[in-house]
Amino acid sequence: MRFARSRESRRVRITLVNTHDVIGGAERCSHDLAIQLGALGHKTSLIVGRKLGSDPFTTQIQYPGLDWRLRALTHLKFGLTETTLTSPLHVVRTWPDFTRADLVNIHNMHGAYWNFWTLPLLARRVPVVLTLHDTWFMTGDCAYPYDCDRWRKGCGKCPQATADDPLDRVCIGGGDLTWLNLKLKRAAMRLTRAGRVALICPSRWIMRQAAASPHLRDVRAEHIEYGIDLHLCQPRDKAQARRALDLPVQGTYVFASAANLHDRRKNFALIEGALRSGAWPKGLTLVCVGEMNQQDRARFDGLPIRMLGFLGDRHAMAQAINACDAGLVVSRADNLPYSALELAACGRPVICTSVGGLPEIVDSRDMGWRLPADASQRDLIEALANLAEQTPEQLAARSVKIRRQAEARYDMNAFAAKTLALYEEMVA
Repeated sequence: MRFARSRESRRVRITLVNTHDVIGGAERCSHDLAIQLGALGHKTSLIVGRKLGSDPFTTQIQYPGLDWRLRALTHLKFGLTETTLTSPLHVVRTWPDFTRADLVNIHNMHGAYWNFWTLPLLARRVPVVLTLHDTWFMTGDCAYPYDCDRWRKGCGKCPQATADDPLDRVCIGGGDLTWLNLKLKRAAMRLTRAGRVALICPSRWIMRQAAASPHLRDVRAEHIEYGIDLHLCQPRDKAQARRALDLPVQGTYVFASAANLHDRRKNFALIEGALRSGAWPKGLTLVCVGEMNQQDRARFDGLPIRMLGFLGDRHAMAQAINACDAGLVVSRADNLPYSALELAACGRPVICTSVGGLPEIVDSRDMGWRLPADASQRDLIEALANLAEQTPEQLAARSVKIRRQAEARYDMNAFAAKTLALYEEMVA
């Protein structure tokens, strides 16, 4: 990753907080930011609920057994959200990463590792920035409310809390205490010193959601899009990438990824349905990246799909994207997914649903094809047919335009500079 030296500025001691360090989009944001700001000379530490990597700047919180037993009772049985873990309350009062910090940037408050009552405690001493990777802090417990707007008033009678399938519940606990959870979040914000908290909103969509939230509407919000490594993610020779992955050089390939193919929010069922419909464009192959077991692989036998499995290495992910002609991001709900940014950085058009921040990425016909928010198999197949009709010359010309926009919007140095400017202003 390449770094650019920042303008003249004081050295800031920054503590970042997140669920993990190196898995997931939100975690990737805080991890990259820690590396980038550290390279610029700032004292940066990352505090996580579970450490999976080996970076020396990352520290894992240690939880006593009582913490987990209490949380299991309150959350898994009754549905009370992130308010019972005592370890986060202890570390923000005692750890030098917090007591000596100039600013704390919390990325995810959910994920069974944190306690949002740390917010008023921290804001008494230092400015606090909340990076909104989803809408959890606005709702009674769900990361994405989909079409439900109860969170604007008070939650309760939650559609996700009453779902029988655990895959539909996501952050929701054992019961429906969403009305109480939202009251507690609003109480925590009332106890937080005004002007000591700011929001970073990666998409304008989530910025609008925050503006509609009674307890966040008066909090300062800055729109700062994610940054990615544009040197790693850039257009490369398509034929060479295909040979490296043992793919036939000829043909049209479309990329799709999900950390978990069973994640309902990522909507892989729409892609699978189109694959099985009989209307899938001839000569078009799906290149799929994500966690999959033997049963997953077996059920796709005979279909035009190549399954690469989980790719934890970003070089391998960029290579898989460069082997393809376009990418699919058909989520039912999303903020500003890294997969779409990486596709754009590699000069690949994106076929996406019109949800969350995705229309902000695919904001012109050059950038790809936008499907309805509730896209059908027919909608998806029509977009794929349009892709299959593109000539190599048309795809090459489009790639140049897409890459140019990615360079203008998703540069890692620009992302770090904008974030640092907010930090410095709040510290000052």
